[in-house]
Amino acid sequence: MKSTERQFGSGGVLTFIRMRSLRFWTILVRSTQQGLRMLRSIDVLSPGGRERASAIAAALGRQVAGNQAEALELWEKLRDRWPDTAMAYAGISATARRLGQIDKAEAATVEGMQRFPADHNLVAEAAQNAQARGDWAASVALWERIVGRQDAQPAWLHIYGHALLICGEYDKLETVLRRFRALYPEKSGFISLEAMLASEREDWETAVRLWQRFRAA
Repeated sequence: MKSTERQFGSGGVLTFIRMRSLRFWTILVRSTQQGLRMLRSIDVLSPGGRERASAIAAALGRQVAGNQAEALELWEKLRDRWPDTAMAYAGISATARRLGQIDKAEAATVEGMQRFPADHNLVAEAAQNAQARGDWAASVALWERIVGRQDAQPAWLHIYGHALLICGEYDKLETVLRRFRALYPEKSGFISLEAMLASEREDWETAVRLWQRFRAA
């Protein structure tokens, strides 16, 4: 596998770090929004409803605050208490991965996807776990199960595009970037992927132009 500097160039390394930071917060915000939607769907007057809603809110609160260890503990307790809550498995996966506990993250997605095979958030978590393992090909295969959905999140599309770049799937990346840019013309992250692709193809004039657009966005 190529080194990061060889892939992105000296100026691209800082851009790549910036994108990874933005990607983390985008996914975290999305997770929070998903949790809030789930909270609204819970009948707090039903037996255990208020307790479960409170448990989800507490876990999300720790996660958003950056306390991944406490959030992981709360998600695990929630999963044990309400194993029919798909979000608990995704929460365990996300927090465990950020703590470097990849085995635990993967175990959560495996169990979660067995219980909820249609849950696209769990597929997204499994794809990110594969990337954390460095198994980019497996990550691409997982992302391709959900990136065609109408409700696919821009962050998912961006991470999928990055995985294609790492795998050297340049033609496929060029094709999907046209669709992603049409769907989200205001998302500068897709411009950065185009710039990286141009650099890989040694189209330096295009790469410089795209990086300039990305910086101005």
